[in-house]
Amino acid sequence: MHDEQEERRRERNKKILSIGIVVIMVASVLGAFFGTDATPKQKYNGITFKQTAQGVTATIDDMRYAFTFFPQQVEGIPTDPAIASALQNPVLLVTYNPAAASNATMARVQYYLSELFPARFGTFVSLGISEPTSFTFPIITCANATLSQPVLFLDESNQTQLTLDNGCIRATAANDEDLLRIADKLVLLKLGVMTR
Repeated sequence: MHDEQEERRRERNKKILSIGIVVIMVASVLGAFFGTDATPKQKYNGITFKQTAQGVTATIDDMRYAFTFFPQQVEGIPTDPAIASALQNPVLLVTYNPAAASNATMARVQYYLSELFPARFGTFVSLGISEPTSFTFPIITCANATLSQPVLFLDESNQTQLTLDNGCIRATAANDEDLLRIADKLVLLKLGVMTR
């Protein structure tokens, strides 16, 4: 008789444990479907920026834009206030220093801007490098800059900043990450989300 009671108690405990596991599983599934959206979001100048698996995205003027960083992470880059206006020109020459340690990231930023600016803003972008190499690429330096045809010169420096001198926008960065921050800031300036 004692064995029979012990057996019933074990069966009852197994059922309780099984029901508990099922309840936890069902609650987890329901939480995933109906729970709150845990996607990190930040508002900047009335625009919602969301963190996604592909980076940070925002819909601006009915167009979806992708960024690497939230605006709050790039707004601190010292920027000449006249750059936002210079970026509104219909032509932009983009060049970089091929001898820089970060030249691969500079080339990536150059390519990104050369794809985005014509497609989204109608800006004609001409690409070059600042020094001759074994590749046949146009040589573009700040000497090519005019007020109506600015040059964006990507280079390395111990200080990350955006300066403007006689139509030459110098985008200097201390490292690869700062180059990507600069790329985001240039797009935000072009969009008018940031003014400096």
